Amino acid sequence: MVGIASALVPLIALPFAMAQTPQVTIYRDIYYQGESVDIPADGGCHDLAGYQPNLERQVSSIQIPLGFQCILYPIICLGGVIDVDGVTVDAPGTNSLYNYQFNDATVSIACYPAS
Repeated sequence: MVGIASALVPLIALPFAMAQTPQVTIYRDIYYQGESVDIPADGGCHDLAGYQPNLERQVSSIQIPLGFQCILYPIICLGGVIDVDGVTVDAPGTNSLYNYQFNDATVSIACYPAS
């Protein structure tokens, strides 16, 4: 029984640890509608193709927690923040990326605390 208990403790703690990282929600449609995906606002660059549903080049609106900002990139970041022009969106996000001339253009996203 000790083996099972010690194996379950990390699994039980996993959702709690994930809940500590603020999440950004991206939506397929404008006005925060349609399919959505939560992306961690952990400072890393995340390729949208790695999430389900895959919203690569389909993001039309984004909700960002207060105190955070995101950079939306038109190319794959390969796990690191990239040095290419992207679009910066501050909290609370936007109900339409048309306003940024970036609708259906996001391939990667990096979100981090605003300075």
